[in-house]
Amino acid sequence: MVHKDFSDKLRVGCICAGNLEGDIFAAKARDKEARAKSRRKGKFLKKEWYEDNGILTLRFRKRELKIEQDSFLGRPYFKVYIDGDCYQWKNNRRMETLTAAKECIFDLL
Repeated sequence: MVHKDFSDKLRVGCICAGNLEGDIFAAKARDKEARAKSRRKGKFLKKEWYEDNGILTLRFRKRELKIEQDSFLGRPYFKVYIDGDCYQWKNNRRMETLTAAKECIFDLL
């Protein structure tokens, strides 16, 4: 939690956050959604990708997802394709690990 009169972030559980903001039900709903998103992300990262000519491919929710490894100035990085659209950057940095590329796809979907 963040408060305008307090310079640091407050780290509390969902019940305490609900008490502090005056809406316990909204805090519980946010906590439930965050847990569900974490479970979905974990399941997505465990999916089996198929390799063809060095390109990893996955059909997911009627979309074609691809991950391709490339290099720039001798440093490897990954490019992500979602239905043909290419993404190379996440948070203004190249994706240097396969896990980062998969997380990028999950966030974009």
